[in-house]
Amino acid sequence: MDSHTLSAGGERKCSICNIQISKYKCPGCEIRTCCLECVKKHKVQSGCTGERSKAHYIKLKEFTENDFYSDYSFINEYSRLCSTLKRKGPDVRNKLNSENTFITNNLNKPGKILKQNMGMFASKQKFNRKTFLLLKMAKQKSNITILTMPDGMLKRRNNRSYYNINKEKIFWTIEFIVNNKNENKDTETISISEYNLDEDTKLDDLWNQYKYLFLNESNGKNDQTIFKSYMSQNARNQLQNLLKKTDHKTISFYLKSAFSMIKDRFVKINGDISLAEALENQRIVEYPSIKVEFN
Repeated sequence: MDSHTLSAGGERKCSICNIQISKYKCPGCEIRTCCLECVKKHKVQSGCTGERSKAHYIKLKEFTENDFYSDYSFINEYSRLCSTLKRKGPDVRNKLNSENTFITNNLNKPGKILKQNMGMFASKQKFNRKTFLLLKMAKQKSNITILTMPDGMLKRRNNRSYYNINKEKIFWTIEFIVNNKNENKDTETISISEYNLDEDTKLDDLWNQYKYLFLNESNGKNDQTIFKSYMSQNARNQLQNLLKKTDHKTISFYLKSAFSMIKDRFVKINGDISLAEALENQRIVEYPSIKVEFN
């Protein structure tokens, strides 16, 4: 649920502008907004698609007939998908492996050959020039291999990483994964997505800015001028509460690696060097997923 403030009349205010009374609730994350402009801002800030989650938890006492039919449709949809993959699974896996092998083998070839291959490959795989340029420059600059997922997959849709030709830099989408123990000592996972992070950014510096920003907010200073964060309001609130408890602790970072078939294998990376250096020689799926631990 989104955090909100109440008006003098007890009505919920818009979670984006925090001025007008909210009129709409996002089907995807339940953030409350007042107008189309705030809806658009919410989608840009959070990366939310606005689509209703089909697999979120619903308390039994709140479970309705509509929820039942939604679940039934969801199960049927994935039953058909599993049946299709069972028939075509080997072909799909071989195709994805050959695509990623093609990228890795061709990125370092001379310009003319690469351009010819890029035209053929982009046309065949529906890759635009922006995506291919990112794959090429990540490999060329820091030997980072980016594995791509099929169109329509959530991580593919969320990836806004790009290479800026004028600045000659990669601007990354980064997912931070933070495990937090709540008041009941149950572990809950906070997932934070940041966009447009310069490849020269140091993770230590970024998280020190988080601390400064959110701890100032909690003290009523509300300093929003330090840096532009695209974090959702819900994630901001969770992170603010976490940082209050862990303000004086050191932070370690672990990159989710795609080198291994082991599920959720994380490799420790250095937080006091640039992203370009920290990700050097790594293999990632779409964009870096980094686990954050407070020591």
